Amino acid sequence: MVCLPLSSVATVGGYDIVYYGHPMLAGPSCFPSRTTVDIQIKNPPTVEADFVRYSMGFLSATTVHVGPYDTLSETYEEIIRWAGENGHILGTDALEDYQITNQMVSDPSLYVTQVYIPLAGETI
Repeated sequence: MVCLPLSSVATVGGYDIVYYGHPMLAGPSCFPSRTTVDIQIKNPPTVEADFVRYSMGFLSATTVHVGPYDTLSETYEEIIRWAGENGHILGTDALEDYQITNQMVSDPSLYVTQVYIPLAGETI
């Protein structure tokens, strides 16, 4: 594992959070969730990049949520409803891609979050 000093990283733009066993998909007993955050490395050091992980694609139910974070649960409910009506079985993991965040705009109604819920059997 490579540890970089905080002065070597900077948050830029949006970021992603992966929830393994999301509470809306697996029930309330699945805390804590593991999260991942994308960062930009300033002047990358010459070190092996074995900490960079590439993953294959996955099939998911996906939608864009526009609005404040406290209404994200409504978007999850819509995805769950749509999946049931269309014969899809959702997994219990989820990925939230925060594309326009509170670091970019001050009005929460302008936040843009892409939500991905993999179908059962798919992994992030």
